Amino acid sequence: MLTQRCALTVATGAMFAVFASSAWAYNCGGRPWQSVLVEPSYATTATSTAYTIQATVPTLAGCNATTSTEIDIAFPSDTVVSPSATGTVNGNSITNFLSRSGTTVAFLSPVAVATNQTVAIVLQGITNPTSPGSKTLTVVALHTSSGGPIGQTTSASYVIVVPSLTPTSTNSPTDSPTATATPSRPARARPARSARGSKTNRVARSLRPTTWTTLYESSCRARVRFLRAACSRSISTAVRAPRQQQRRVSLVTSKAAPTPSAT
Repeated sequence: MLTQRCALTVATGAMFAVFASSAWAYNCGGRPWQSVLVEPSYATTATSTAYTIQATVPTLAGCNATTSTEIDIAFPSDTVVSPSATGTVNGNSITNFLSRSGTTVAFLSPVAVATNQTVAIVLQGITNPTSPGSKTLTVVALHTSSGGPIGQTTSASYVIVVPSLTPTSTNSPTDSPTATATPSRPARARPARSARGSKTNRVARSLRPTTWTTLYESSCRARVRFLRAACSRSISTAVRAPRQQQRRVSLVTSKAAPTPSAT
C-alpha cells in the first residue's frame, strides 16, 4: 500500500513537472535573449552614428517574434536618440516606431523571427555618450507568439572612446625683414595696329566722316583754280591777238605793193 502511494506520488510529480515545463515553454515566461551584441559604426564620443544590435531569440517554443512583437531598447545614459531615427530588422525597414526619445527606442518588428534565430537590428540617428568608457544597453521583447515576453537582457559591453587629436606644428613664426614693393605705374594697353596700306585701312579712310566745312573749303579751292586758269587763258589771248593782227596786215601789204619793172 505504501509502495503504491509512493509510486502515485512520483508519477503525479513527474506529470506536473512536464506540464509546468510545457506551460513555461509555450508562454516564453520572460526567458532572456540568448545573447545581445552591440557594435556602433563610429565609437567616438558625441558622434551621431548607426548601431547594429544582434539579439538571439530563445530556443523555447512560443518565444518567436511576430509582426506584433514590440522590441524595446534602452541605451546607456548620455546617449541621445534622434526623434527622426530610422532602422531595419533583418533588412526590413521599421515603419512603426512607438518611441524615439531620450535614451530609448521602441518599435514593432516588421518581420517574424523564429526561435533560436538572430534579430539583426540596425538603428540610424543615435548619438554616442559624451563620456568615454565601457557601455551596455538592454533589450526586451513583448507580445511574442505565445503572448509572453522575452525578458530584459543586458548586452555585451562595447567601448566609446575620445576622438584622437591630429598633432599640429608648434613652431613660432620668426620675424624677418621683408622688402617693401614700390608701386609701379601700370602700362597702358595700346590698340593693335594693322599693316599700313592694307585694304582695311583704305576702306576705313574712305569712310571717315566729312563735315560741311571741309566740303565748302574744297569747293572754294576748286573755284580759285578754275578762275586762275580762266584768267591765264584770257591774258594769253589778249597778248597774242595784236601780234597776229599785225602779222596779217603786213602780209596783205606786201602782196598789194607793185613789182618794179626793169628799164
